[in-house]
Amino acid sequence: MDPRVIELFHRVLASPHEVREIFRAENEYYFRFLGVPMSILHGPRRDAKVGPYSFYLYPTLEKQSLAAISESSLTNHLEEPEMVPFHVADYAGEDQELFARVYDLMRQRNTNLDGLFERLLS
Repeated sequence: MDPRVIELFHRVLASPHEVREIFRAENEYYFRFLGVPMSILHGPRRDAKVGPYSFYLYPTLEKQSLAAISESSLTNHLEEPEMVPFHVADYAGEDQELFARVYDLMRQRNTNLDGLFERLLS
């Protein structure tokens, strides 16, 4: 468990405009926040050791496209240091809720509902 992940989640939630691109692959959203690639995964039937949400940082893959990162991740070609995992089961209480909130934010941003309503209602 790294408490900096929780601090990062608070920053993402407070500054969603800093999410520059989003790529969805099944139940995982890959995105860039301040230029750094990361992803949030939701799998409700996953092993209790990891829990239903996982967050990944890709610290050495800043130049790769999100689609390429997704493909490498799905084919199990990424390990540390390319992919650093953080699992919701390693956190407690309110911190666990932040995983769901970040996932929901990426889902909303990916569908661009805010932009659609803004355009329709202006």
